[in-house]
Amino acid sequence: MQAIAKKRVDLEFIKKLRNENHLSQAEVAEALGLSTPDKYNRRENGDYNFKAEELQALAVLFHVQMEKFFTSSV
Repeated sequence: MQAIAKKRVDLEFIKKLRNENHLSQAEVAEALGLSTPDKYNRRENGDYNFKAEELQALAVLFHVQMEKFFTSSV
């Protein structure tokens, strides 16, 4: 059996999409249903992991496939 390649969330890509769409962290936090912008900031900076449903909401918000948020681990 082959090992499954591990993937990680590409936080820089998410930040790039947010900036390209001229959205603040507060605006994205609201779109995700987070109670404060700080909760989004912690996710975007890697202090906390995005939940699956949050990644799905980001995919809808930014009009990209959810798979685009993942990159191979090094």
